[in-house]
Amino acid sequence: MKKVLVVEDEPSTAHLIAYNLEQVGYRVEIAEDGEQACARVESFGPDLVTLDLLLPLKSGWQVLECIRWHADARVRQVPIIVVSALASQRQQ
Repeated sequence: MKKVLVVEDEPSTAHLIAYNLEQVGYRVEIAEDGEQACARVESFGPDLVTLDLLLPLKSGWQVLECIRWHADARVRQVPIIVVSALASQRQQ
């Protein structure tokens, strides 16, 4: 079974993403902040990460660094989908 790590600090959004992924057969874990995400990428061994950029403790950008600079090549190559409201905010 493929595994997805959902990194999202908004519980309703995290659970909605997780629910939909589970409905199509994925095993899902949720990390609520950047520090949890870096730890779970190693312990859970996901096949995919969905990543919010605006997170507490470590930003999504720092999580990206944690993954892409990891000592284990398998961790470095995990696909990441950025799911963030950051792109929808307008500058006025």
